[in-house]
Amino acid sequence: MECYKIELIPLPDAAVTWGKVITWITVDGFNQWEAEYYDEDSTIVNVMNASDIKRMGDREIPTKLEIDPVNKKGNKTVLVINSMIFNQPISESFFSQQNMKSVK
Repeated sequence: MECYKIELIPLPDAAVTWGKVITWITVDGFNQWEAEYYDEDSTIVNVMNASDIKRMGDREIPTKLEIDPVNKKGNKTVLVINSMIFNQPISESFFSQQNMKSVK
């Protein structure tokens, strides 16, 4: 799959977790296909891979994301998207602090 390779480097004073992120974005569809997460010492920490492209609403997206910690072989986080709705209006009140505490 043809991808753009993008290196994301935070500004020196930015309050971020990662020292840098290298990501691959598909040329057709602009989906994140892979990402490498590095610490402040430029040591790779996690690798994320996307797969299982399916049509969701009006677009095609990867519906499976696997995040593998480099130093913890056999461990991973897997996110599977079963359905997704795009361009759905959301009320301003949804983002209130009180509502964010109760959303599950």
